[in-house]
Amino acid sequence: MTKIREEDLLPITSNISADGRLSIGGCDLRKLDDQYGSPLYVYDESTLRSLCRDFVTKFQEHYSKSHVEYSSKAFANPPIA
Repeated sequence: MTKIREEDLLPITSNISADGRLSIGGCDLRKLDDQYGSPLYVYDESTLRSLCRDFVTKFQEHYSKSHVEYSSKAFANPPIA
């Protein structure tokens, strides 16, 4: 069984402060929870862009004539699309 590493689960801009508070993209998650409540979706643009670039690059390495497009069925989010 493959062990899942914490760094593989969290966005690339994640940070845990000296007092143990998690931030993503420089935003303290506890402060976001205080402001917007929970549950709360937090998207990290840097991580999304990096994953998309990696996906396109790897896909085109194997299928050079391919063209990758975004599609969504559930929770279509216009700013992300």
